[in-house]
Amino acid sequence: MFNTNNKNESSDQITKSSRWIIPAADIISNENGFNINLDMPGVIKDKLSLKVDSDELLVSGELENGDFKTSDYYYNELNYAGYQRTFILPKDIDPDKIEAAYENGVLKLALNKKEEYKPKLIEIK
Repeated sequence: MFNTNNKNESSDQITKSSRWIIPAADIISNENGFNINLDMPGVIKDKLSLKVDSDELLVSGELENGDFKTSDYYYNELNYAGYQRTFILPKDIDPDKIEAAYENGVLKLALNKKEEYKPKLIEIK
């Protein structure tokens, strides 16, 4: 996941170091499932990605760094590739009903329970 030794193919000079940041997250439980808020400042909405693979939810977002030019650096440790975090989905979450919104650097996810796991109100006769 971490790549600290990207080498320029034309020489042995190290030209760029890219690292992934694990975004801070708040996870809130409710009767419908979970809400997750991820702090991902500097990411443009079009560079966000959500992927469900089996029971894992992979969240990633590429940082925009328009000032970075590989030819200007001999070695760079301050340039980040972006954010990346994986969550294991509980069995009661419906992966087809995950909702996402991104605003002001915060990615908000709603992980909704499968219908059979939601609380049901029973009428008293």
